[in-house]
Amino acid sequence: LDQARAAARRLDGEHRMAMAEREESLARLEDARAERARLTVLDREIEGLAHRRAELLGRIEQQKLDLADRVIRSPGAVVVDRLFVEAGEFVSPGQRIALVHDPEQVWVEANIKETQIRRLRLGLQVEVTVDAFPDEAFVGRVDNIGSSTTGSFALLPTPNPSGNFTKITPRLPVRIAVEQREQRLRPGMMVEVRIDVGDG
Repeated sequence: LDQARAAARRLDGEHRMAMAEREESLARLEDARAERARLTVLDREIEGLAHRRAELLGRIEQQKLDLADRVIRSPGAVVVDRLFVEAGEFVSPGQRIALVHDPEQVWVEANIKETQIRRLRLGLQVEVTVDAFPDEAFVGRVDNIGSSTTGSFALLPTPNPSGNFTKITPRLPVRIAVEQREQRLRPGMMVEVRIDVGDG
């Protein structure tokens, strides 16, 4: 009988222990289910944040492109002579916004009488004197000879109310490339040219 009682007590203890373990396992299972639900919510939040991040990165790239479209870049090193717009002003495609020049590429446009044009040819050496530097001569070469006279594209013809004809020798524009020295020659300077036409 004592053995039976001892066995019953032992079984009661084992039963209580098993029940406690069961309760503990159920509690852990509930915790795991809650953790799984929380992970699902976090996964959805992460997915939403990833979409939002991609959207923001797309907007940043678009703003970079928009900003790049607002920057006017020169193809080379130039000097800005004049601006035709103010900062912040809206401009249209093709609108003139600045006047620039390359200080290393200077040229002169001389109006040569048509009676003298037959002696000119491309590459002829030219001596250029500048009012700003009267004691110096710059070297140039004939770069282009115009195909029409300077008056042929005038908006209004020269009025001649008296009916008298006065012959004026037309002139053709001749472009002369000048060798720049220390960027001393500037656009708009007054010059005189002497073209070496040789013996012919």
